[in-house]
Amino acid sequence: MDCIINLILIVTGVIGVRTLLQIFVVSSYYIPSESMEPTLIPGDYVLVNKLAYGARLFNLNAAAERKTFTMYRTWGYDTIKRNDIIVFNNPYPNTRKRMEFDLMKYYVKRCVALPGDSFEISRGRYKVRGCQQDLGNITQQDKVWYISTYGKRKISGLNMHAHPKWQIIGWSILEYGPLYIPRQGDVLSMDVRHYWIYRQLIEWENHASLSLKKDSTIWLDNKLITQYTFKHNYYFMAGDNVANSDDSRYWGLVPDDFIAGKVWGIWKSKDPSTEKLRWSRIGNNSLKLGYCDI
Repeated sequence: MDCIINLILIVTGVIGVRTLLQIFVVSSYYIPSESMEPTLIPGDYVLVNKLAYGARLFNLNAAAERKTFTMYRTWGYDTIKRNDIIVFNNPYPNTRKRMEFDLMKYYVKRCVALPGDSFEISRGRYKVRGCQQDLGNITQQDKVWYISTYGKRKISGLNMHAHPKWQIIGWSILEYGPLYIPRQGDVLSMDVRHYWIYRQLIEWENHASLSLKKDSTIWLDNKLITQYTFKHNYYFMAGDNVANSDDSRYWGLVPDDFIAGKVWGIWKSKDPSTEKLRWSRIGNNSLKLGYCDI
């Protein structure tokens, strides 16, 4: 009898330790798509560091039932930097009209702009004002620009229209912005342009409806607003495979609460068609690009 009890305690302890490690330290994610090629490819398994930015603590039941909950984050030893590869919850898992938190739907992308940055895309190249270093995969950026501008063929299925899809702004994935990335505490005037750019963010922060009236006034539920103070930090995320990535170019910015952690590296890789291990990809150190401090 004592042996059975001891075995149960050991199994329970192992499960408990594993759960704590996954929540607070590190967890594994599978790469199913081509959006981060050639850095990450379908069949890669990556380790995600939860300690770097701080682990998230929140009510799992409330999140699963799509109820309102408060997100807490433990202390982290690092801050998000441009060119970090990050795992985060898909901000628009069901519709592009509103931001939602889905426990089971994640993206992995590269962060190319931080809170307080002015981000733009010029001739296909990603740029942050004041930062001279390359952001993202410039080879892929140049390829999309060249084929779209000078090429004799088009990239199949490539959507040129960028967020927000308001024709007066007229941004595309080749010529975009400048877009200001809000940081917590920033105060922005509320005009028609900012309504279209930041509407989903403001509605998510307040669990309320933002509306534009015929006289161009902006209303948050039943309250007229002329300026808005942001409650969260936001980030611009982009896939390295510029021609085949559903990212911030198409649906907007990612709030801090949605960020799960920083990709450490590839710990396993299997060819999806053959199930054979790709040993050469394990421990791949090609994930890092240079950082740009401004």
